[in-house]
Amino acid sequence: MIDVKTGLDKNKVHYSKIAILATAMSLCAAVSGIIFYFWPSALAIIFGLITILIGFIFGISGFVSIRKSEGLLKGRFFSFLGIVIPVLLLIIILFIVLRLKGEIGNFLCQERLYGLRQQLILYSDEYGGGYPKSSEWCDKLKENGCPYKYFKCPSSKSDKCSYAMNPYVDVNAPQDVILLFESASDWNLSGGEELMNTFRHKRKGVNVLFNGGYVDFVPIENFDKLKWK
Repeated sequence: MIDVKTGLDKNKVHYSKIAILATAMSLCAAVSGIIFYFWPSALAIIFGLITILIGFIFGISGFVSIRKSEGLLKGRFFSFLGIVIPVLLLIIILFIVLRLKGEIGNFLCQERLYGLRQQLILYSDEYGGGYPKSSEWCDKLKENGCPYKYFKCPSSKSDKCSYAMNPYVDVNAPQDVILLFESASDWNLSGGEELMNTFRHKRKGVNVLFNGGYVDFVPIENFDKLKWK
């Protein structure tokens, strides 16, 4: 027997297709989250957010269609999953964002040091295989085309350079010797531990660029392990 309003056979069990799609989209969002965890990419984030939104909308629509069917459509559980999974994923994303908020400035600061590293390599290749003098390293890099943003840590309130050069380092120094480090804000600074700015980030310590080309955040308690020569 066919229901006039819905066109469904009253003698058969029907599941809401939109409710099933809601669950499918939500599961896709969860899978994209797993993919992003192991292989971070902007594509995974975009796909995840889109599927979260679609899953939530389909979940609401599924509930509405099931209610209007007057018992002919089943699948409330699928609609429920289509709503709950996106909400849980959004809560997890919000939690991660809040946890990382204090570290964002630190990550960006490390990116600036990586940028300065590339500029130092370019300078070295162009001027005979050596770094600029520590007393004029900012001037020389800027003259050589280094973007000004690389000189400034995003967490710094000063417009001057956020970093200082180790005066004892050269191109042939060991990889674990300090090359650049976070310092008091000024221009062409060079020196040692006395210049370190340990209060710029959430944790007390500084970002350090080592001569081997890698950057690491060094907490205060590990300063005695740093190599300057």
